[in-house]
Amino acid sequence: MARVEITPTLVTRDGVADPVAVLGTADGNAFANTGIAYVRAENLNLSSTRTIAFILPQVIDGETVNPRSETIPAASTRTFGPFPTDLYNQADGTVWIDEDAAAPADISLQVYTL
Repeated sequence: MARVEITPTLVTRDGVADPVAVLGTADGNAFANTGIAYVRAENLNLSSTRTIAFILPQVIDGETVNPRSETIPAASTRTFGPFPTDLYNQADGTVWIDEDAAAPADISLQVYTL
């Protein structure tokens, strides 16, 4: 299967309604990135910490760069970003997110751009 694409919501001074959240999947998620995107990740699990990883596409001296992993406490929300395009964008211009393999659907994601 393919990563589930999340459409970024454009934030304006007039305000915007929060987009419908997308649940994490075993195949991960992706969003188009222009360098000014932010990810809002909510851990829906009431008792367990969950981890998400932003996959970095670089290879240095033949070695793949480790993902940037972030922990989200139980029943908490964290916001991440921005994501510089030269560091985070895959070849197709998207940022890839992998969710905790134990329970990917415990993570709810929203993406905003300016």
